[in-house]
Amino acid sequence: MITSLFLSSLFAQQLIGGWSYSGPHEEASAVQAIEQTIAKNKALNNFIDLGQDNLFGSFSLPSGLDSNNSASVFYKCSLKSDTEQYVRLRMGSDDGLNVWLNGELLINNESLERVYNSSEEHPILPLKKGANTLVIKIKSKKPTQWFFSINREITA
Repeated sequence: MITSLFLSSLFAQQLIGGWSYSGPHEEASAVQAIEQTIAKNKALNNFIDLGQDNLFGSFSLPSGLDSNNSASVFYKCSLKSDTEQYVRLRMGSDDGLNVWLNGELLINNESLERVYNSSEEHPILPLKKGANTLVIKIKSKKPTQWFFSINREITA
């Protein structure tokens, strides 16, 4: 589930899309297969709809794994833009974070030792006119503890 934060109405009209997720995945082969599909910018199947359209907020990630192995969850969203534009985000996670836009890897942080900071990463998304696919992988050292956030970075 996503907890919505503040969102400008103009930006909301330009960037709306349904969030869905896949995971948690403990098997390295399953994670690699999804990452290869993302890199080829092909359709990602077997994702579960979150029933939420807002891009900005904090995610409450799936939990319930009883093992001490690391695990990954993938989230995807369709971003629709009326024009080509650049959008800067603030993102953070407890442990690893990878971000792809239209198959291009923008953030590759596989760290399993970092502490949650909601403003750790500041990717700039080069949105094309029309539909754009944003995919995020959160990797957790302890899959019973998931922390992740994404917000638009507003500059003065």
